Amino acid sequence: MERLVDDSAGTTRAQVARAGAALFAAAGLITGLGLALPHQPEADEAGLRALTVMCLLVAAVFWFPRRLSTPVLHAGCLAGTLFVSFSIYFNGERLGGSAGNDEMYYLWVALFVSYYLGRAAVGAHVAAIAAAYAVTVAEVAPPEVAFSRYVSTIGLVVSTSVVVRLLSERVDRLLVELRAAARTDPLTALPNRRAFEEAYERETARVDRAGGQVSLLLADLDRFKQVNDTLGHGAGDALLVRVGETLRESARTGDTVARFGGDEFAVLMPETTADQAERLGARARVALDLGVSFGVSERGIDGHSLDELLRAADSRLYSDKSRQGEPVLQ
Repeated sequence: MERLVDDSAGTTRAQVARAGAALFAAAGLITGLGLALPHQPEADEAGLRALTVMCLLVAAVFWFPRRLSTPVLHAGCLAGTLFVSFSIYFNGERLGGSAGNDEMYYLWVALFVSYYLGRAAVGAHVAAIAAAYAVTVAEVAPPEVAFSRYVSTIGLVVSTSVVVRLLSERVDRLLVELRAAARTDPLTALPNRRAFEEAYERETARVDRAGGQVSLLLADLDRFKQVNDTLGHGAGDALLVRVGETLRESARTGDTVARFGGDEFAVLMPETTADQAERLGARARVALDLGVSFGVSERGIDGHSLDELLRAADSRLYSDKSRQGEPVLQ
């Protein structure tokens, strides 16, 4: 998988495009600066000037994210490999000048593809670098040093690519885990309020397109403080876990059961009316066999925003609590 299309990793095509544009712009500016500063007379100035212009043109293409399709991305990476090869060819070594360090810029390409692309693509681009450099070093370097230079450079490119790719994959996994943790209640392993709000946004967007009902149920334990005070917080935590499991078992596959915090739970039920939601609450009350109060609301009848539905359900929850004789603190 390529990271640039992996939304879970947080990387967008726009970010990849801007990173590519920055690298090509930097390459063009460095090449142009090398021409402006004193340099060895054997350097091919016309070739280096053309290379500067090409780098800046590719940077301009990459700067517009909407143009960065996957084929354009790969073409840009191949262009980077070729530009480095041309830089080595034009630096004057083949005409008797001293050897430069231009081959180190292959690392720019290797770092870019290793961070943003999948393993197969990294392997293909590293192979392209190896092939391009083999041709280039054979043209510019004396035979007695060409092979050792090639082995040193490609060894560095390969090892760098492997390390960066492995680190990139580890970062991807950590980001996925962190995003999951940010949306999960650590005690019950249910979605938390943030995840519930996101589920509501997705469901209401679907309903707005296709129609249908959405209902919401709030659940709150009666006299939960007494459980903590008399039996300890460990018993209270075990009770919360049991409530979460019971609500999840009572709900349907498409419902979202979340813990809002404390002893309050919520269930989002697509294609469900308020009456049907109340029946889910009744089933859960029987299964739990303990004091629990419920309140329901239905989108369109009690409001459209999540806050409106929560207020309506919360009001009915406290009415339910009062009917059962639970003291209500307003």
